[in-house]
Amino acid sequence: METFNHIDIKKYTREDLLYLRNTNNVLFKMFQKQVDEIACLSSKEQKLCGTLTSINNIINENYTIYCLIHTDGLIGFIKKIFNFMLKDNDISAFCLCYDNPSYKLQNFLKKYFSPCVLIKQPNHFVIFSNYFKNVSIKKVYERISN
Repeated sequence: METFNHIDIKKYTREDLLYLRNTNNVLFKMFQKQVDEIACLSSKEQKLCGTLTSINNIINENYTIYCLIHTDGLIGFIKKIFNFMLKDNDISAFCLCYDNPSYKLQNFLKKYFSPCVLIKQPNHFVIFSNYFKNVSIKKVYERISN
């Protein structure tokens, strides 16, 4: 857990969530409910028929979830959690592909992470215009083969 300005960011891996489910089911259910609520809001923002994210997806697909632990308003903290996730994965925002990002996420990315253009791909992913710049052929091959 990392702390700044009395705000904690907690990283939950598959193992963390399985441990929580097995040791404190009440807390796990509360966390699951919060993830479900956020997933519903995300789906609504993207105008999807159903939700794509659930605690089971996170566990089964071995994803990681980053959470802000704070009770007051969270204005301005999204950038901090996004930067934490980037630092934790040793990657920059323009090196990622974004799966059907909402209008709000696209504006957030443009505002804080790159002055360049976001390019929409035919498969609904979005990349930064400099996604392929400064990437060695070896790294591109590794990305394609994985």
